[in-house]
Order: sequence, then C-alpha cells, then structure tokens
Amino acid sequence: MKKEFSFRSFVLYALRYWLITAVCAVIGLGAGLTYGLLTKRQEGTVFDGSIAVCGISAFYGEIADITDSQVELYNNVEERALADMSSQQVRTALYADYKSEWETLTRKSSNEARTAFFEALTVQQQSSYVYVAFRQVKDGEKESAFSIRVINSYLEKARGSAVSGNPMLAENNRLLIRSATQVFDDDAELSRGLVMSSAVGVLIGILLGLAAVLILYFADRRVTAYGDIAAGTGKKLLGVSNGAVTNKVCPRIDCEMGDGKVLLICGDEEGSRRLADLYAEYAQCSGRSVLRIDFTRSEGGEATDTFGAFLRGESLETCATHTGEIPLLHGEQSWAMALTYSDKIRALKEKFGRVVVSAPFRDDGSLGVLAKIGDKVAYVVHQKNMRISDMLRITQETQCEEKAIGAVLEYVGKGYVGGSVYVPEEIEE
Repeated sequence: MKKEFSFRSFVLYALRYWLITAVCAVIGLGAGLTYGLLTKRQEGTVFDGSIAVCGISAFYGEIADITDSQVELYNNVEERALADMSSQQVRTALYADYKSEWETLTRKSSNEARTAFFEALTVQQQSSYVYVAFRQVKDGEKESAFSIRVINSYLEKARGSAVSGNPMLAENNRLLIRSATQVFDDDAELSRGLVMSSAVGVLIGILLGLAAVLILYFADRRVTAYGDIAAGTGKKLLGVSNGAVTNKVCPRIDCEMGDGKVLLICGDEEGSRRLADLYAEYAQCSGRSVLRIDFTRSEGGEATDTFGAFLRGESLETCATHTGEIPLLHGEQSWAMALTYSDKIRALKEKFGRVVVSAPFRDDGSLGVLAKIGDKVAYVVHQKNMRISDMLRITQETQCEEKAIGAVLEYVGKGYVGGSVYVPEEIEE
C-alpha cells in the first residue's frame, strides 16, 4: 500500500489545514514589509531637466532636398554637442560653483560632500537629448530650490560647452532647453515599493505554505483516503463516521456477506468489538440466529476462554454467555485450535445463520488463522490513530483479498479527504 495522491485530495487537505498557509502568508507579508522598509532610500525629491540638439531642419530650413554632405555635417555636430554637454568637465565646473553651499547644506567633509554631490547628480544621453537629474534629501523648500538651481546651472553650462565647441549651435535656437521640474517624490515611490514587496512576500508565503502542506500530506501516514488501503481491504468503503462506528454500516455489510456465514471483523481493539456487536444485533433483527466469538480483551479484565472449552468438547450451552439474546464465546489463545477442530466450526455454521468473530491485530498470527475459518473479512479503521503501515501489517497477516468485503473508517478527522467512494484505477493489459 502506498499513499494515494490526487489533485482533489491535496486541495481538500490544504483547505482543511488552511491555517498553515495563512500563517506562512502573514509571515511573508511581514517579511515583504520589512524588506521594503529596510531597502528604501532616504526620503527625497528628484528634479530633472534636459537639453537637446534640434532636428536638421533647424540648421538648413524646410528645404525639399538635403544633401548627404549636409546630413553628415549635422550628425557630426550633434555627436560632438552631446559629448560636450555630458562631459565630466561640465560636471566638475558645476560642482565648483556650488561646492561651498553644498558642504554647508549637507554638513559633510569636503571629500564626502563631493562624493555625495556626484551620486545625487545623474547625466544620461538618449537619442538627441541629454537628461540631467538631481536627487536631494527631502527637508523643505530650501533643498528643492537648490536642486532646481543645480539643474538649470548644468543646462546653461552644457549649452555653453556645446556652443564653444561649435558656434553655429548658438543660432536660431538650435539647442532646446527644458528647465528643472520635479519628477517624483520618494514618498510615492516608497508606497509603491511597499505594496510590491508586500504582494511578493504574500505570494511567496502562500507558495511556501502550500509546499509545507504538501510535505505534511505525504508525511501524514494516517489513512487520509480509502485508496490508501483499498488494495488490501477490498474495493468498497463500507462506511465513514466522524465518531464511533454506527449501525448504519450494517445493512451494507450484510449485503456483501452473500451466502457466507462467518464474518471476521478485525482492526483495533475497541473498534472491532463495537462493529461486531452492532452487526450481530442487526443480523439477529433480520431473523437470523447469531453467535458472537470475541477475541478482544474485556474492559473488566480477562474473560474465561470459553471458545477453547467449546472446541475441546464442552457443550455450547455450557460455554456461551449471553449479551441480550445473542450467545457469546470469549477466546484467547484458543484461536490456534480453530483449524484443528474444523468439525466444530462446521457445526457452528450449520447451527447459526451468522457467526460474527471480532479479533484485533496483535501480530501473533491469529488473524491469519481466523481468516481461514471465516467466509468474509471486514476491517474497522480508527483513522486518527491507525497508520497505513498498521493496515498493511493487518492485511498481510490475513492474506485474504478474495474474502475482503471492505472497510469501515471511524473517528475520521479533517485529515481524511477520501470521500465515501473508492474507484480503482483501470490497468491496461
């Protein structure tokens, strides 16, 4: 027997253990928020401006034909101008103008202030444009005004550098300047960053939670679906109960008995006794004569081995006690004599319409012997306590797949997702 898995079973299992996924999602949310807060930059504002070399028409006017030499000249002028406007010389000259004011504003040493200034200043060349941005710690209008002046000063110096390299750029507004404007505020960026990191954290948390549930599902060795044990206990699930097994399963068992008379009910100690009592009462109510043989240990202490006494020759009337109108034989080690006194077993089959035997698994071979004298075998499974490995050992000892009519599951908890019907998979020949 192996753990049965299906997508449906896993979804039900995950829904019933939703708290694991929820806790992981909350932890992921916390981790995402923490990451977003720890990695955010200090609040600040960013201003940018741009300077561009106008199109070829600004140089030659709206003419029908532009010669290759004119295009080549324009390209050379544009390339040289963009290089001059984004050069390190312009940046250095800009810092020289604002060095004292910047050091006072930032309260940093000379080297630290210079490094901070060039980190805040960004110059990028794209197509025919040079974009200049300056980011400064948000602390009021004073800092914003400083950023605006820095941007506009850079643009003027860039224009001067380009014109000095090629005086023709000074004519007819061939250089287009866009003054400093605010691009974004870090408060808005922080908000978007926190939302994104939180969403990613929750998603990762959910995935980890589902992975944990999947591991738990395969690590859970209880019978979580009837398919886990159906191969050895029969292809039919006789009944499922949230608490102790009830007599609702008895008609189903009786239908499966057919012409058989001796029913062996095995499983855990209490469950096998309870189900045997219920079925014996049902069989008697249906008009059959019934005998109970009980190999479970009595709650009030060990009972006399009356089954063994009967096999050795004492009369049934002398050996049997009664629970209501149903005669009862108690057995201990006398199970070992069941095959030896086969004539006694045949006599019981002839006398009674139903012989109901209850026997727990004790790993002593008793179930194998009792399964031989039984016509049908039913299993009772305590889902919360019994493992798949327990059922494997029980079915290995009985070794009576041809007699197995199915199983009853009792005390099923939220770990049970197997429904009430088992459909065996088709095997291709």
